[in-house]
Amino acid sequence: MFLWRKFLPCYERYILRICIISDTHNRLDRFELPTADVLVHCGDWTLEGNHEELQLFYRALKRVRADYKHVLVVPGNHDRIAESQTDMVEALFKKSSITLLVDKGVVIGGKRFYGAPWVPFCGYWAFEYDNEEAAEFHWSKIPKNTDFLITHSPPHTVLDLSANKWANGNSGCPILAKHVERVKPKFHVFGHIHEGYGMVEYANTTFINAASLKRDYFQQNDPVLIDFP
Repeated sequence: MFLWRKFLPCYERYILRICIISDTHNRLDRFELPTADVLVHCGDWTLEGNHEELQLFYRALKRVRADYKHVLVVPGNHDRIAESQTDMVEALFKKSSITLLVDKGVVIGGKRFYGAPWVPFCGYWAFEYDNEEAAEFHWSKIPKNTDFLITHSPPHTVLDLSANKWANGNSGCPILAKHVERVKPKFHVFGHIHEGYGMVEYANTTFINAASLKRDYFQQNDPVLIDFP
């Protein structure tokens, strides 16, 4: 079973089928992933973010790489090594034609994808900020013409309800929400808040929290599969 969103056929443009996952935390090899044109991982590949866990994730990605024309990955706050050794991680992924997006974009099938890993402070992890000025610095980089936005954090009040000591209540970022409104992407996909798994649509943007593990880190949510005309 997969969380599925299928759009009406569009014959004038190429339709991309996209599989979206997030927060697999060293368990990617336990998921049954549907074949698609693009695989998107929204971050938290690991638990502690060390080199051994990075290699575990990379091997799992390589095993499914042939099922996708493109693989896009954004780090999360658990993926410390992607912050401390970004160039090394990018070079490793590049060996298998896996694209790391850290404040970067890529065009696939005429659609403009942009990825960024930043999250509000949640306990001394990676890619965190703790004030509005820093949040504005990161999120203002999102290009206005972005069609498909990939972040680790949700925007404030959208699929972001949490209940833990670092993030209680609506835990998404208000500054990110402001810039999503500015950009108006067709899709905004993310994870981070495991309890927020699901899909909603506001103001012509489809928001998807694709957190693949539930809060207990053991029970699984289905991958999200969409058609993007």
